[in-house]
Amino acid sequence: MSVILPVEIYRNIVECISDKKTLLALALTSRTINCEAERVLYDTITNVYDVDTYTRVLSHVTTCPRVARLVRHLHIILRTYVPPTHALFAILPDALRALPNLTTLVFRAAGGYPTVHLPLDSTFQLEHLDWPCISPTLPTFLSSQAGLKVLLNVDLPMEHDTLSSAALPYLEHLSGNLEALKTILPGRSVKHLQWISSKQDEEAGGLAEEMNNLANELSTVESLHLGGSFHHPSLALVAPHLTNLRKLELFGVELADFAYAPQLPKLEELTLSAQWGSSNGALPRGENACVAKLFAGSETLQTVLVALPVYWPLQAFCQAYEKWGRGKTRPEISNKGIL
Repeated sequence: MSVILPVEIYRNIVECISDKKTLLALALTSRTINCEAERVLYDTITNVYDVDTYTRVLSHVTTCPRVARLVRHLHIILRTYVPPTHALFAILPDALRALPNLTTLVFRAAGGYPTVHLPLDSTFQLEHLDWPCISPTLPTFLSSQAGLKVLLNVDLPMEHDTLSSAALPYLEHLSGNLEALKTILPGRSVKHLQWISSKQDEEAGGLAEEMNNLANELSTVESLHLGGSFHHPSLALVAPHLTNLRKLELFGVELADFAYAPQLPKLEELTLSAQWGSSNGALPRGENACVAKLFAGSETLQTVLVALPVYWPLQAFCQAYEKWGRGKTRPEISNKGIL
């Protein structure tokens, strides 16, 4: 006599399995297990690494509403350059329209980002969006995402749509170029901010006035990451407004910035990182005396992390840091993985 187990038991079994091949094998054993295995398999689409496989998966969800309803997290990570003429970019808008329950969308690509427009008629409500693609219509799309909390790597061009003043009421994390900050930050209480520097920042004038206009918004920031592949704007531009800042990371350290650390009344942790793509350490050899001066100049500072040189080749890129604590005579070594 066959025994019919409650669906909840199958669900508990399936949710304990992380290996996709095992889940696929289980899905073939019965209709009940197939439904539960599919729910886990398609909840998060990530770690595919092959653009043609991504294209096939997205094509499948576009033509199968039952599966499309299961997808909540989509991470498109392209480790090699993919030309903008590839079929992936043609099918992506239709695939996104087909995902009504999507809450996380991440797009990363090697070799630059094409212009990709997020569909304005999407029905999903995102909580997390990592979208480095150039998209002049992005502000219009964001105006429909009431529950968005994390918005990363925004690269807004100078000419773009306007953003509704009522949009993004719950935004907590924001990273992007200067144009993104000027467009998205006003009127919002962002706690975690990254200003990704660009060549245009070095040439731009009037940055002090721009930051003065954002004084109220900067006063709510608790962690700031300043810089990227290019020289970061001077810390002097924002330091007077960072009254609640607790964590600061500088990419491409300039010793002149150290004079402004004492102006941050609540700073607890300072991270000195190399510019993106650089294999050098954050400080020249023998400059660790700067760390002692940082602690001496700030009563609240408890931790300083200093990036060490990176030695290639590496199978998995991981940045090593010297972690100095207040009152410690030697640093610990900590590692920070970087995509």
